[in-house]
Amino acid sequence: VPPSFPPAMERGLVSCRWLATALTGPRPPRVVDASWYLPNSPMAAPEGETARSLFLKKRVKGATHWDIDEVAVPHPSTPHMMPTPAQFAASAAAAGISHSTPVVVYDQLGLFSAPRLWYTFRYFGHSEVAVLDGGLPAWEREGGEVATGPEGAEGPGAVAEEAWVP
Repeated sequence: VPPSFPPAMERGLVSCRWLATALTGPRPPRVVDASWYLPNSPMAAPEGETARSLFLKKRVKGATHWDIDEVAVPHPSTPHMMPTPAQFAASAAAAGISHSTPVVVYDQLGLFSAPRLWYTFRYFGHSEVAVLDGGLPAWEREGGEVATGPEGAEGPGAVAEEAWVP
């Protein structure tokens, strides 16, 4: 029996075991890689890499990539500001996410940028969203299935765009 979504989602943090079970259940969550790297820091991407290029090299099977810098209001001095409702709606729809889609976000570092996307979904009123505890490193350690190469065939595809209101 798959885990129920409300108790796990209400905590905002789900285990790799919980996600593996939920992915085979009747309402599998949409898994989203929300990796972002802080330049010139210990949290920087390896030389010549980006969050997107690393996503294409390895990700949770079925995941889609969410570009935190791209889905944001442009600002000359402060990057990746909260997106507008229209930006968020278009990106969520393109990622296959509707108001009723459970969502689990993770990042490639373990627990760095995923909480930002978790907060963004919560800001726009989405209650069934959680962060994968330990991110991609924990998923791999626990034997979770990974994929490589272009995304597409493994995910649900886009859904109709819906209005999201903060």
